[in-house]
This record gives sequence, C-alpha cells and structure tokens, in this order.
Amino acid sequence: MVDAGIATPDEVLAAFKQMQIGNQFHYIIYRIEKKKLLMVDSTSNADDEEWDWDDFCDKLKETGEPRYATVDFHFESKDGTDTTKLLFVAWVPETARPGDKMVYASTREGFKQKLDGVQKVLQACDDSELEYDHVKAVVEAL
Repeated sequence: MVDAGIATPDEVLAAFKQMQIGNQFHYIIYRIEKKKLLMVDSTSNADDEEWDWDDFCDKLKETGEPRYATVDFHFESKDGTDTTKLLFVAWVPETARPGDKMVYASTREGFKQKLDGVQKVLQACDDSELEYDHVKAVVEAL
C-alpha cells in the first residue's frame, strides 16, 4: 500500500486494528520515516494507563514535527451520555519544515482511508486546535 510514495506496512494497520477492535490502545501516534515509510511512533496502552487528552497532546507535540494519530476521544454528549469517537488527527505544526508539511499533506487522505472505522477527522496546526473544547465541538459537529 503506497501513498505519495509512502509505504504503509501491514504492522501499522494491524496496530490500528488492535486499537479499534481490541481496545488495546488509547491512542497511536504515527510518523513518516525518511519520507518513505509510515511507522508507529508511540502508543498508550489501555490496560496500563488512564485516558488523558492533555497527555496525548503533549506526546503528539513533543518532537515539534508533523504526526498523524488515531485516538479514542472521550466526551460527554449534549444529552449527558459518556461517548467515545475514534478520531484521526493530522498534526502539522506551523513551525514544521515546508518539505515535511508537503509530505504529510499529500499522504493524509490515503492513509486515513486505510483506517477503516475512523469516525471523525481533525486537522490541527497550532495548540488552540488541539484544545479539548475545540476538539469536542469538531467531534459533535454534523
């Protein structure tokens, strides 16, 4: 499987399935390695760690480089029900190198389409777009 020359190994898709079906992870953060290969950068094990949006955001932003992520986003719906949505996040900070921005932009749609079951998509390029209330509004829209 290739997008813009970027390969997506089976183990990356298998990790996503473990998150989606097996509830093994709270989140998975992905990186593009050497502009050739999508890789799992880090995960949060659902058995060992509590879900925390701020911890996820800190981990997503820690390198200062673009990343993709899939995350179980927990929130209280308008009717008061505890709800979880599987969210695809494309984090491309404004401070990233132009070449990296182009690679992530050209790969995003193709990679997202391989992640069958993603319920919502968030494109973020600065901290305000990762704030919990902003993300909740995006997730509840439509």
